[in-house]
Amino acid sequence: MNGSKRYLLDTNAIIYLLQGNGALEKLLHSIDWFGISIISHLEFLSYDGLETEDEILFEKFLDRVQVIGLEPYFDDLVSEAISIRKKHTHTRQPKKNKYQCK
Repeated sequence: MNGSKRYLLDTNAIIYLLQGNGALEKLLHSIDWFGISIISHLEFLSYDGLETEDEILFEKFLDRVQVIGLEPYFDDLVSEAISIRKKHTHTRQPKKNKYQCK
């Protein structure tokens, strides 16, 4: 692994990449390896506002990247975690603080 460039992308980097961020695409073409964690996998697929097209794009992305996860990788556990997060996680806007300066 001497001098090899390896990156583990977080959820934000995955989003930027799938949105077509040219600088990130260029960087990834110049490295030896990149992957994602099972946590980023869960976070992305359980996002409250995820659209079907985004899910399909992400599934295609998963075919081309290594997911670093649980040993052994438990598909049923991951699917259940995504389902639970979707059911119980909702995007919320912060409430305006009535003491906030105008």
